[in-house]
Amino acid sequence: MRGKQFLGLVLTTVFTFLLFFGTVCIAGETTKTEWMAVFLQGKKMGCMKAVRISGDSKTITHQELTLQIKRGGALPVEIRNMTELEETKDGHPLAFKFEQSSFGSSMKSQGMISQDGRLHVKVGTAGQQMKESTIDWPQGAVMEEGSRLVARKMGLKAGTSYEYRQFLPDSLQVMDVLVKVGNKEDVDLLGRVMPLTKVEQHLKSRGETLSVVSYVDEQSDSYKVIMPMMGMTMEMIACTEQYALSRNDPADFFNVGLIPSPKPLSQTDLKRTVSYELIPKDGASHVSVPSSEEQKVSKREGKVGSIMVTVANIVMPAGDKLPYQGSDEAAIAALKPTSFVQSDAKEIIDLAKKATGDSRSTAEAVKRIQNFVFNYITKKDLSVGYASALEVAKGREGDCTEHAILAAALCKAAGIPARIVTGLVYAAQFSGRRSIFVPHAWTQAYVGGKWISFDAALKGFDASHIALSFGDGDPSYFFNLINSLGSFAITDINVRE
Repeated sequence: MRGKQFLGLVLTTVFTFLLFFGTVCIAGETTKTEWMAVFLQGKKMGCMKAVRISGDSKTITHQELTLQIKRGGALPVEIRNMTELEETKDGHPLAFKFEQSSFGSSMKSQGMISQDGRLHVKVGTAGQQMKESTIDWPQGAVMEEGSRLVARKMGLKAGTSYEYRQFLPDSLQVMDVLVKVGNKEDVDLLGRVMPLTKVEQHLKSRGETLSVVSYVDEQSDSYKVIMPMMGMTMEMIACTEQYALSRNDPADFFNVGLIPSPKPLSQTDLKRTVSYELIPKDGASHVSVPSSEEQKVSKREGKVGSIMVTVANIVMPAGDKLPYQGSDEAAIAALKPTSFVQSDAKEIIDLAKKATGDSRSTAEAVKRIQNFVFNYITKKDLSVGYASALEVAKGREGDCTEHAILAAALCKAAGIPARIVTGLVYAAQFSGRRSIFVPHAWTQAYVGGKWISFDAALKGFDASHIALSFGDGDPSYFFNLINSLGSFAITDINVRE
């Protein structure tokens, strides 16, 4: 019940971020369409269509991305993203639209920037009405045309470096971009060779850095983009419409996130404290592993790059009463609903009351929510990729991510701060393999001043869980996994009392 859709969501998130850095835009034309083919591990998995409309007062960039991914022996699944950006001729943001659909789930966002620098935005997922809000436009942030103008202003002299801020419509977040211009090279574009300049882009978001290499022409238009991702290589290459729309042969990335265990672990072992040694694979820049109440991270002396992750079973503190009334800023923020964790929806509030019953103890309420969600999701399968809490409440089906999302929503609705954890979990058997670590998601609740994990999908938390990222349920937080999943091996395990 773990792994397949989870990896698909990470891949979707990666391409959502990349969408704004691989576009072929054309100067000097009123309207023109260009195409790029998308490859993973050398196999064509999709395409991107880019249309740039340049008028007297503004520029509109329309991008459509279609991907197909394989998951074991299952049929390929299609993922679609659409982005439309409206900017002035000098690169000032005016408006945007974003739509994404994958695995039967969807999300939308749209926004308009007023003259006073305020962003009026609507956001929604399938199963909920779009919510409206107004926030300040991030200072100095640009969109597609703005970033193109920055690149042209800075030029392509080897050794040039500069930074700018890129706004991402899907998450309403800003990404810091560090650009370093390299030398000109002859680049193979599916048999056509062009002299292009190598440009490195280091994209910073959520505390992580993703490095992308683009090959651009004299107008700074991209013709090829290369990115290491989850231990694989992704490429986008300019091509003809006919080739872009030709049949895909997507690589099967199902096994990418599966990590063999150096030895089998028993249920007794996993109820104790377990230390895991993580070693980055060749080519991995770094592996990011966070610490938490249950998980301590340290470096192993005498081994370069070795990371020791020690996971313990923490007893949930007693004494806290509902609802949370403390002053911890992170906990207060974790009480708020999000576009995917709609804890303020009537359906979720009603479910939370049903789940917690007459309990006034936070620890007891969390345990009840864990068991309630395990039993409430009756169809435990891989047909849903990443549904919102409201979708799960209505459909009652899904994988580990759906369990985690719904559990977080019920906690928040009950007055308990909650967040989503993504990482790995040990499985004695999974998809025909033994003693394997599988991508997984679970939930943490803020109890007694501590973030304590619970797992509604597996009906309990133990030392089999290795956390790689914490988030609020928004898919953009999966960006943190790009440098981790598929980038390390587990080489040693030590079980102690």
